[in-house]
Amino acid sequence: MVEIQTNRSIDISNTINTAIMNWSPDGKNQFNELYKQLLNDDKDKFEAELAIKQLLVSLCKSCLQGSQSVETVIRIFGELQEIVSCSSIIGDLLADIFATLDVELFPNDDTITKDTYKQRFFQLINNSEHIVSTTLLMERLEIETLEYLDLIVSREQFSQKYVRIKTRLYYKQQKFNLLREESEGFAKTLTELNQNFSITKLTSEQLYDRLMALIGYFDIDPNRMLDLVIESFEYHLEYTKIYVNLLNLLHFDKITLCQ
Repeated sequence: MVEIQTNRSIDISNTINTAIMNWSPDGKNQFNELYKQLLNDDKDKFEAELAIKQLLVSLCKSCLQGSQSVETVIRIFGELQEIVSCSSIIGDLLADIFATLDVELFPNDDTITKDTYKQRFFQLINNSEHIVSTTLLMERLEIETLEYLDLIVSREQFSQKYVRIKTRLYYKQQKFNLLREESEGFAKTLTELNQNFSITKLTSEQLYDRLMALIGYFDIDPNRMLDLVIESFEYHLEYTKIYVNLLNLLHFDKITLCQ
């Protein structure tokens, strides 16, 4: 079984290499037949996408190495959009390939200078703007490449903005002094919690309803409310039954409870 799969992979690779060398029109028709054959076979649908990806990688590398012109490769990209079942898949795959080539931007051939290699790479991306969306390029390319392609103004400014946004999203804690900002709400809460229950005859359910009303009206942090309930409980142990029942009624989010 392994040998059969290996031979099949070799056949696909040979077909792709032959198609690239003689794309118009024989190579295009040859690859089109291979793609449709893989797509029609339920077992080979994954290989159909791999074949497209392998063809795109080979085209990009042949362009960077100078064996294919940028214009020819871009034209083939457009023709591949007509072959595949979903045209957007070409843009998605190219975004991944460009991101990989951006990280591994070193020529295998010593006769090609690094600057020439980069120049072809940037030219290839610029000419494929109608195939690969700018959003995907912004997500996946390196900052230096984005600056060269004029997708960002300055990498220094972009890096600073990126750090600020990342800090605000993942590290900055949203803490507020609610005892100062919602003083009336907390004052009413403390009044409700520290009343003489033996005189008012207030039940745990009634106290719970009042606290929920205060949370909603004054936009009080529920976790701070729970903290006040526990603290009031410490000072009024004679009303243990009321406070225990109240704590059982309070169902706050366990994830944010300790924040």
